[in-house]
Amino acid sequence: MKTRLRTILVPLVLAIMRATPAAVATAQFDEGAVGSGDLISYRTLERTDFRNKEPPPDTRARGNYELAARTCIYIRTDPNVSIHVGSVVEPDGDERYEGWLGHLRFEALMDRDCSWWSPRGRDPEYTLEHEQIHFAIRELAARRMNQVSQELLTSLHVTADSEQEVVREIKARISELFDEQNAAALERNRNFDEDTSWGRNDERQREWWREIEGELLETEAWR
Repeated sequence: MKTRLRTILVPLVLAIMRATPAAVATAQFDEGAVGSGDLISYRTLERTDFRNKEPPPDTRARGNYELAARTCIYIRTDPNVSIHVGSVVEPDGDERYEGWLGHLRFEALMDRDCSWWSPRGRDPEYTLEHEQIHFAIRELAARRMNQVSQELLTSLHVTADSEQEVVREIKARISELFDEQNAAALERNRNFDEDTSWGRNDERQREWWREIEGELLETEAWR
């Protein structure tokens, strides 16, 4: 019986780009891959991070409210995601394939070139905090994916009749994790906007930020 092993750098970047406006319902669109803008990892946002001079096509929010800002945020897989695939050739010549993850990590990124700030905004401090929370919600989703990824690195083991089937099954598991956590982040962003944005609610926004800050501290190990 002969064993062969090779590592595949997966040609897969799972990503969703979120155009998250302040004081509005969440505008959303999907991208197959992250663009080439000025991308930054999670940190404290500044007014100068919003570099796009062109407003989105529709700057109206719900009712008569107007957009105060739009933050473009990605969650994506690390480009170096890798899968190990091994083949075992039996004495009779039959070959079977086994696969497992070598590396898996997710990250949240803001695209500064895409993100826009309205010159008509009347309360920059409130708006900046609002966008910070949207960014943090995405960062938390990425950290939760990283936590689960550590479990997958030790537990996920796929066997199949071909190398292609092994890779396809492992990709499907990655996509499943991504879709689940991304859906939760979408809902949380929507709840946040509905709770704070229609007419502004300083008290509720501060409560959200205190809760989010606590979760960021708790998940620091998965950054």
